[in-house]
Amino acid sequence: MATLRIVRNSEPNNRFSKYKIIADGNKIGEIANGATEQFDLPEGTHTIRATINWCSSQDIQVVLREDKAQTLYLSRFKMGRYLTYIVWGILALHLLASSVFKFPYLIYLMILPFFLMLYYFTIGRKNYLQISDQFNI
Repeated sequence: MATLRIVRNSEPNNRFSKYKIIADGNKIGEIANGATEQFDLPEGTHTIRATINWCSSQDIQVVLREDKAQTLYLSRFKMGRYLTYIVWGILALHLLASSVFKFPYLIYLMILPFFLMLYYFTIGRKNYLQISDQFNI
């Protein structure tokens, strides 16, 4: 058997949710926030995908060999780890500007993050998670 190692990024969103790992259409396990899991699979080419609820990653092809463990890195979409902080920052600025300066219009800056999340929950739901063999997420 060959070893597939998956490293999941630690992130504030989905902190308490486990991502399901699917190899060749079959669930092989789950991975928690900030965890590293190893899965034993037969040697050869496999299609790997990660899912959470109705969102998932793109399929990635990996070639597993018995003499070397293959490592994949898993995270949310590129800006996903910063989106929560951006939303809270905009909300804090809005509350400050509306109460101190009587300028209630900063709340409209929430439109862009809202549509970004709407995209990833609907049309881009197969790009919600990023899985890669390089640590670039």
